Amino acid sequence: MGVAGLLRDYTGQVQWCFAEQCPLDLDVEMAEATTVFRGLQIAKEQGVEDVLVESDSQILISAITKSRPDLSYFGRLVRRIVELSKSFDCVTFTWIRRTGNMAAHGLASFAFSCSNDFFDVSVPETLVPVVLADLLAF
Repeated sequence: MGVAGLLRDYTGQVQWCFAEQCPLDLDVEMAEATTVFRGLQIAKEQGVEDVLVESDSQILISAITKSRPDLSYFGRLVRRIVELSKSFDCVTFTWIRRTGNMAAHGLASFAFSCSNDFFDVSVPETLVPVVLADLLAF
């Protein structure tokens, strides 16, 4: 399984992207939460202070924004996301339709097929059409 994401600037242009293999067999919600957490970690490492996190998981976005007690692994990861988000100047979490999140899903598939983790300021060539389609919908 792969986790992946990308950072766009306020105009929608990709600033960097990441794709990493995940050694665990995660369910969909845990994979999405792991991706958000890893994306926030990388954003912090890169000095980004204002973040808009988009996810096509309504369950995850609801869990983050409502912050209800949950002792499951998912709930603990959500608490880590909430805690990490407090270290930014501004973080907004929003749900988007899966059709608006195709670049991230393409990157996750890319991560699954790669033997190494990927972090770059450019998008893998095979994903450029998907990223451009997402940009047009931005």
